[in-house]
Amino acid sequence: MTWERGYVNLGGYLADLNSSFRLGLDNVGLGLIIDTERFLGMKTNDYVFRLGAGYRFGESGRHKVELGWFSFDRRSEKRISEDIELPPEMGGDTLFVGTTISSSFRFDIVKAKYKYSVVLDDRIDMNLGAGFYVMPVRIGLGKKGEEEKAQDITAPLPVFGLGTDVVVTRHWLLRQSLDLFFLKVGSFRGSVLNAQAALEYSNWQHWGVGAGVDGLLIRVEANGGDYPLMDWVGALSFSYFGAQLYVKFLY
Repeated sequence: MTWERGYVNLGGYLADLNSSFRLGLDNVGLGLIIDTERFLGMKTNDYVFRLGAGYRFGESGRHKVELGWFSFDRRSEKRISEDIELPPEMGGDTLFVGTTISSSFRFDIVKAKYKYSVVLDDRIDMNLGAGFYVMPVRIGLGKKGEEEKAQDITAPLPVFGLGTDVVVTRHWLLRQSLDLFFLKVGSFRGSVLNAQAALEYSNWQHWGVGAGVDGLLIRVEANGGDYPLMDWVGALSFSYFGAQLYVKFLY
């Protein structure tokens, strides 16, 4: 098999979600801790558009860069069963029991990776990689009908990965990848675990289709500026698992 020089993936992803966040300091009683599905009533599943691209360079074809993007934009309205004390970053207001609130939780993931194929032949591509997951997050809370108080967070996290692409038959290709990260610097802690597997079919010169599963777990905790671009105070936990379908343009 001749490995493609470059490709673009366009598709959709149906995910089962579990997320929570804390804004402010928990250990001094000033933190706002929210489970977005249970407390705010956000749906536990979502369907989103996904975009990915990759390009091999160099005469050997062993060097590769990959980019990816997708976004969850979740909103809900619910009558709360306990008071919510908003931290100073969100205006310091109090939302009392029985108030109907509107909430939003937008979570983008932008991935950029470099891969090097340590094994590359007509049947297998085994690669090691490194890159970044950059995650702009926006959390909004407020009384229904009023402007939400929002907190913007940017979480850039490095990752290291292992991937294996295996030619099953002439037209079928199995792709697998695993990305990992864990770091503790001062009061900052961050971890990423992302596993993917997909089966692709291509019987056309420049087109293919694929289906797979994808799971992600991200945890971040920060209490100041101990980590670059992470000057917020709080914690974030976000995970999903689901299935994806996509079409692929390759050359």
